Amino acid sequence: MEASAPAVPLKHLNVVGLARVYEFLMAQGNFHLISLLGAATYAGGFLVRETESGTHFMIQMPSSKSAQEMIGQAVTLFFCLEEAFPISRLLISTTKDPFMTVPADYWISLGSFQLKPNLYVGVGQVEGHPDWYAVVKLDEDGKLVREK
Repeated sequence: MEASAPAVPLKHLNVVGLARVYEFLMAQGNFHLISLLGAATYAGGFLVRETESGTHFMIQMPSSKSAQEMIGQAVTLFFCLEEAFPISRLLISTTKDPFMTVPADYWISLGSFQLKPNLYVGVGQVEGHPDWYAVVKLDEDGKLVREK
C-alpha cells in the first residue's frame, strides 16, 4: 500500500466533508473520537489522497498510546468518513513510525466486517509495527478495492 504523500492544505471540498464528519460525530455524541481527530490534526498528521478507487486517509497520531486509542475507533471512523467521502482506505500510524509501503506478506488480517448493506471492510495490521493499522474497503467478493 502506498501511503506516503506530500503534506498539502486540504482542498475546500475536503474541508467541507470533514465538517460534515464532525457534525455526524457530534450528533452521535462521540467526543472521544472527535478529540482523537483533533490530536491527529494538530499534533500528528492528517493526510487525504484522492485516487481512482476512492479517498485514502492517512492519520499519524502523536504517540503510540493515542494511536492505539484511534485503532480502537478505526472502524467507527471509517463508517463516519464514509458519510462524506468515497473512502477506500484508512491508514493509522504514528509520527515517529509513519506508515510506509510494505509487502503483502507482512500484513496480518484481523477479519472483515459489513458496515452497511453494500459496505464491506477488511482490517489489518503490519507485523513488527504495533501502531500500523488499516481499514480498507472490500468489494462484494471480499477482495481489496484497488486503483484502476
